[in-house]
Amino acid sequence: MGRLLVNPALSTHAKVNPALSTYQKLYAGGSNCVLKDWAIGGAAPTTFSDKSGCGNNGTFTNVTMAQLASGIWTYQFNGTTSYIAVSDTLGLNITARPLTIAAWVNPASDAVIGYVIARNATNSSGDVQFGLAWAAAGSYMNLEGSTRATAANNSAPVSAWSLIGGTWSAAGVPQMYVNGVASGSAGASFTSALTSKVSIAIGRRFSTTYFKGDGALWRVLPVAWSAADWLKAYQMERVLFGV
Repeated sequence: MGRLLVNPALSTHAKVNPALSTYQKLYAGGSNCVLKDWAIGGAAPTTFSDKSGCGNNGTFTNVTMAQLASGIWTYQFNGTTSYIAVSDTLGLNITARPLTIAAWVNPASDAVIGYVIARNATNSSGDVQFGLAWAAAGSYMNLEGSTRATAANNSAPVSAWSLIGGTWSAAGVPQMYVNGVASGSAGASFTSALTSKVSIAIGRRFSTTYFKGDGALWRVLPVAWSAADWLKAYQMERVLFGV
């Protein structure tokens, strides 16, 4: 396990908005690298800049930017061709539990379903090593190509910002969270290792199931957030999104 560090960039961001505080931490080094992105203040970003220190940066395809009143920049996806391709690194090839995936999303009013983030297979089958999808009928987390945990119906509504995500515990139990609260029942235990995949995409799965709406603050962490962690993240970050 890498050393637990506080991201020094947060001290600067916290001056803009105290919601980004030293609570947000990251693992550094080797296979414990994570994916994490945000941008506050300044000019609109032109690339996806990973703040984990592990170089998991990305490039835009048909993604536009918008800045909220808090100063945070959000990424806008059109639902058909917009996505962010993230550099493929061994650090993101997480094959064993625990795992946490989280993101803030604001689905478009006519959105139905779309992948917020997915680590894809190399073929056109669209299988994923791990993925997080928003859906009006209940957002869900995929592990090894199958739905493992599903949030309650309409728990993350359209035209509103919500923190969604899932945790795959050390014991192998997946659980979805919406706005800091466990949503839906815990998924069936999944203790198998994940196979190696390639190509991280934000905003789609492989070349299908595009997300339509706005997103920000994506995180892929090789740790299991507790219920208290999810609630704290929501309480500290919600001010950024006017929630």
